[in-house]
Amino acid sequence: MHRDRRIVITGLGTLAPNGNTTKAYWEALCNGQTGVDFITKFDASDFRVKFAAEIKGFDAEKYGIDRRNQRIGAMTSVVAPKLTDKYRSQDHVPMLDAHFEMAAAALKGDLTDSATIAVGSGYEHFQIVMNSLDGVNEPRHNLGHRNMKGRDSFDPHAGHREAALVRNYVFKLIARTLSEVDNLTVVYTSDAAEKHHSNCDEWPHVIVGNHPNLQLDGRFIYYPENGQKGQRTLNAFHNTLLRAGGVELESFGQLVNNVSMAAQVGILPELFA
Repeated sequence: MHRDRRIVITGLGTLAPNGNTTKAYWEALCNGQTGVDFITKFDASDFRVKFAAEIKGFDAEKYGIDRRNQRIGAMTSVVAPKLTDKYRSQDHVPMLDAHFEMAAAALKGDLTDSATIAVGSGYEHFQIVMNSLDGVNEPRHNLGHRNMKGRDSFDPHAGHREAALVRNYVFKLIARTLSEVDNLTVVYTSDAAEKHHSNCDEWPHVIVGNHPNLQLDGRFIYYPENGQKGQRTLNAFHNTLLRAGGVELESFGQLVNNVSMAAQVGILPELFA
């Protein structure tokens, strides 16, 4: 450390499960006292874990944060989903239902502003089979490797009927979530890119819901293919979503060397309100 640089400590403050002041916290540490105890903030009788490290004896209103505590308390008593069998299920169909339900609860309770839900993605989940959906027997990974032609057909003999059935189930869950959460925008990243291991040259997305800065009015917008005049990339799509949320960026992520800057930077004015 340089001798000519000084650090001035103007005060110490501690708020912890085993002490709400620096002195109490230090004494608890020295005496080996833990802050973990049985849960008292809500009824945990239906949960497998019944203990936590809660803050005890703290007057939140004194510090102007009581409104947030009340909001979280309301979320626990009103919004939190009921613990049903789908939360214990190893079947990926009710499991996905539970994921959507938890996301909706967190959004309604102001615990988060965004949520990401993946369907059969990640290496260890490549071979999941959503076979409790009537007519689905193939693993999700296998469905993605098939030819894209006729992908959305429900015809019993269509090569991608099973993929269409899975997608139909996902959109039912999306529709339910939109009906439960106000002021929500959902971006669905399709599994029907130009090929299974996509280069992101052609990748349809669906945006539903409502947002004051986005024009979500039931349109189908098609941009020219890779290399053609007027092409836009996913970079520009992400720029648009960020701009709608108040983040001023001209470029998101890594730019592609063999694609023009005009295709990648800026927003998609067709989507922006």
